[in-house]
Amino acid sequence: MSTMLLLELTRSRRLKTLQVPVGTTPFKVPLGTTKVSLIGKGGPGSPGGSYTYYTYLQNRVIFGTRRSDGVRVAVSSQYSGPFDGRAPGNYCNGVNVTPTDPVYATNQTCYLFEESRESGSSPTTTGASTTAFGQVFVGGYGGPATPREVNNLTVNPGQTYNLVVPSGGSLTVTYLE
Repeated sequence: MSTMLLLELTRSRRLKTLQVPVGTTPFKVPLGTTKVSLIGKGGPGSPGGSYTYYTYLQNRVIFGTRRSDGVRVAVSSQYSGPFDGRAPGNYCNGVNVTPTDPVYATNQTCYLFEESRESGSSPTTTGASTTAFGQVFVGGYGGPATPREVNNLTVNPGQTYNLVVPSGGSLTVTYLE
């Protein structure tokens, strides 16, 4: 091949850059392309940590004042719930006089809220990896991944490669076309 023809072929080739979207993208290597350069990183991992989840139980208690000795006692108790959200403060309805009840002179319904708490922890995780041309760009452990660069990676012209980028990951492919 003459030097003039080689110079002409070199001039007609252009540097291309492809920012690969999230997901799986098939990439057919252009004819004449034998090398690519990559900058990639996997997705972020979860930092993990501890959590506390609060729920509340409502205890409906009916108090009665005994006729025999005037002592106030709990006559019945019934739990309901659990329910999420902030519990109102404990409260009681007004006192009712019960002239026909042979045992209790008065009754009163009160609502008492009791906090229930569940605690636990979630582990630190590693994010999903980005893969391209046989290279693996690992995800971050407990947070964002660190980008890595691979230069002059040999590829087969005309072959289709699957490029896989997870959510939060990235991949840039640079090549001569």
